[in-house]
Amino acid sequence: MAVNIDEKEKYDFLYKIRSHKFPTRYNLGKDATEFIINELKPLSIIDCGCAGNMFLKEIRYRMPGIKSIGVDFSCNHSDLICDIKDLPFDDKEFDLSTAFDVMEHIPEDEIDLVLAEMVRVSNRFIFSIAYNEAEFKCKGRIIKFHVSVFPEEWWINKLNRYCGDVKKYGKYLYGVWSYSN
Repeated sequence: MAVNIDEKEKYDFLYKIRSHKFPTRYNLGKDATEFIINELKPLSIIDCGCAGNMFLKEIRYRMPGIKSIGVDFSCNHSDLICDIKDLPFDDKEFDLSTAFDVMEHIPEDEIDLVLAEMVRVSNRFIFSIAYNEAEFKCKGRIIKFHVSVFPEEWWINKLNRYCGDVKKYGKYLYGVWSYSN
């Protein structure tokens, strides 16, 4: 049976002990890169839960000079280590917030805090969300990896509360924030 452990402890373990098996080297936004560059045309990007920052490395290569920052609460390959619930940026400092395979890792009781913070610091968003269970072994225990597993419709309804019109591009959900604190 899978158990929950503190999210920070979980990721500290994954990034430090199992970094060779954990996706610090993967660009989880790669299938949306062309869409983001050619259709969304962001002026600046904050990538939340960036892990190894591979998505922004590609964006920076393809869009030289774009203001971009990758934040993660544990991975030392990010531009900045900070909590997604308390981002150290000005209101609407970024045009686009991204979160690729991040939201399912946020405890359900913190999802609204995270979304409100992303609304605060950005104008638009594009996310990919995993809708399935996942587990891994940590310190001899089976650990629940995805702590907020809900169907796509649940996530669309949740996001609609903040943007009013969630759109889809393949497996990605995107839109313009319309909610303000």
